[in-house]
Amino acid sequence: MEQRNGLLLSVLTWNLYNGADLAPLGTATPNQLPRRVTEVFRQFLATNFLDRVKAIASEIALRKPKLVGLQEAEIWQLVIPNLEIVTYDFVQLLLQELASIGLSYEIAAQNRNFSAELPDSNGNLIRFFGSRCYINSRAARTYDCQ
Repeated sequence: MEQRNGLLLSVLTWNLYNGADLAPLGTATPNQLPRRVTEVFRQFLATNFLDRVKAIASEIALRKPKLVGLQEAEIWQLVIPNLEIVTYDFVQLLLQELASIGLSYEIAAQNRNFSAELPDSNGNLIRFFGSRCYINSRAARTYDCQ
C-alpha cells in the first residue's frame, strides 16, 4: 500500500497465466499446425482456469486492493462449426467470481496485445486474444497518484 497526500491506495498485481505454452505454435510447419493447436488447447484446458479463478478471487478478497493489475488476461475461444462458441474470458470470469463472494470490481483499463485464430486437428478453430487489464474496486474513489 502506498500513501500520498493523506490517501491510502492498495494495489495488487497478478499474472493469470494463459494456461499453455504457445511456443510450439511458432515452430510448427503448416502440416503440423492443427495437431499443435490441439495440443496447446488441451494443455490450456488441463490447467483448469475455472478452478484457478476461484483461488485468485479468494486471494484478492483477502487483500481487498483498490486496483488490480492483471497480466495474461486472455480470452480463449473454441469455435465448433454449427455450434455455439465456447469462450473462456479470464477477466469476465474473475469479475463474476469476485461478485459471487460479494466484491464489486470493474474494468478500469485494458490493452489487447494480439490475437490469433488457428485450426485444430478436429476441424474446429481456436481463437486466442492476449491482453493486460486493470480492474478497480467500485467502492474505491478515484485517486490522483502522480
